[in-house]
Amino acid sequence: MDRIKDIIERSGAMTFLLVSPEDTGTIISSYKACLKTGALFVINLQAIYAVDKARKNLKDIPPFNWKNVKIKFFKEDLTGLKDVIPPPLLYFYNTNKIDMFGIRKKKGKILMLVSDEAMFPRVLKEMGGAEGAAVIYAGGGEASESFRELCIRKGLTLKFL
Repeated sequence: MDRIKDIIERSGAMTFLLVSPEDTGTIISSYKACLKTGALFVINLQAIYAVDKARKNLKDIPPFNWKNVKIKFFKEDLTGLKDVIPPPLLYFYNTNKIDMFGIRKKKGKILMLVSDEAMFPRVLKEMGGAEGAAVIYAGGGEASESFRELCIRKGLTLKFL
């Protein structure tokens, strides 16, 4: 958590977190880092649902403070999960959603979770760029060469956990 907190504090711009939605340990550490830094944690539907499912079995996962957590609905997540997530829970998630306009408006104080390298270029395009942003790579292993090159081309600083 301290490494994530330090990256958020030093970034001065938006910070991205590239992590699997099933990596609840890193997601919870990221949430705690956002609490300490005052950053808004933008999580996707697949990741928030994975955390909620894990919370039922693991009592050490804290409940989210929804003042600093928002959910970005990506079409891919919604397509795959709309029949899995119970309607009342999906409705609750919907009351905490954020769109790209809201994300762009608060760029400097956001840690945004992105599930995989393939989705990242689309997120950057929708953002209208994010030069100067930090990218925390928690994907396990090494980032692909094309991902590294994308970060360099877009003026992003790549950090590894």
